[in-house]
Amino acid sequence: MQRKRIFVIAILLIQILATEVIAYNYKEQLDSTKSEIYERIEEIVKTGEEFADLTDIYDKGYYSKEELDVIVKKIGVDTQAAIDAFLKDHPEIYWLKFGEGGVGASYNIETIGSFNRVDDVFFQIVTDEKYEGKLEEIDKALWERVNEFEVHGETRYEKVKSIHDSLIEHVEYDGVFLYSHEAVGALVYGKAVCEGYAKAFKLICDREKIPNVLVIGTGVTPDGREEDHMWNYVQMEDGNWYAVDVTWDDQDKLVYDFFLVGSKSNSFGETHIPNGDFSGINKYVFTYPPLEENAYGLASPEPEEDMPRESIISTENKESNHIGPYIALVFGVCLLGIVVVIYKRK
Repeated sequence: MQRKRIFVIAILLIQILATEVIAYNYKEQLDSTKSEIYERIEEIVKTGEEFADLTDIYDKGYYSKEELDVIVKKIGVDTQAAIDAFLKDHPEIYWLKFGEGGVGASYNIETIGSFNRVDDVFFQIVTDEKYEGKLEEIDKALWERVNEFEVHGETRYEKVKSIHDSLIEHVEYDGVFLYSHEAVGALVYGKAVCEGYAKAFKLICDREKIPNVLVIGTGVTPDGREEDHMWNYVQMEDGNWYAVDVTWDDQDKLVYDFFLVGSKSNSFGETHIPNGDFSGINKYVFTYPPLEENAYGLASPEPEEDMPRESIISTENKESNHIGPYIALVFGVCLLGIVVVIYKRK
């Protein structure tokens, strides 16, 4: 039994070492309660139901006024964190209504004497009026665009560049279009603001199984103005995270000033200030993947003369991006060899 366990551990180590992580989502930052709420929201969105029953998640005991305040506050934090994470992980869910009469938690309080009990806890799903009567048509068009979106290249770098370039070619910045804050605006109508660009970029990267996240925060313009902004972080084959701002690269001509950059390249850390408070009400703050300091695979901060910036890739870095899994595999094989020797000696 001891020998068998050693073999199992060795095989598991080899699998772990040789497996490249290709997923990242904000759900991973939720505790078990918030994660359960996230999953129930996800389920009712898939099934088309209007309410997620959360009653069994919370203790039905009787509480004093002070204890009740704690429970009610916890429900608010849990449900807000769950919906915040869900929406940032799923930009394809664009049709929810927020504010008065929109999505959110509801509950009843039963009072007996000086004690209170929380019961009938639900999370409500509400469709925004601007999509009523045409959601099916728009959603069908969105998925047609997602499925038909052409991504060229073999390496992750080539694919990310292809997505970046194609969006810039086909999307026009439009701050007044009805759907400009969603991926629908960018992919279906070709009109978007930063949110639409970033969400469209994430949807296509998700389709290609390229690890990426939406990042919200403040953008500082060249003239010093601060504005709400959204961009993306992408995990490349070297395991590090880099930033992509498709919107700011969509100038009079396509540029690569904010393509796979690091926190210290092109003053990115000064012009893009992330904020993990997704809802802006300070109930739950998410963290972002650590951003690499330098740009991905660039031989120098500036491209050589008369050569496009995006084509200057360090051969050494490019090759090293693929060597990690091989090193892990060799190490795993060596480990297995050691286990075999131990086994034979026993």
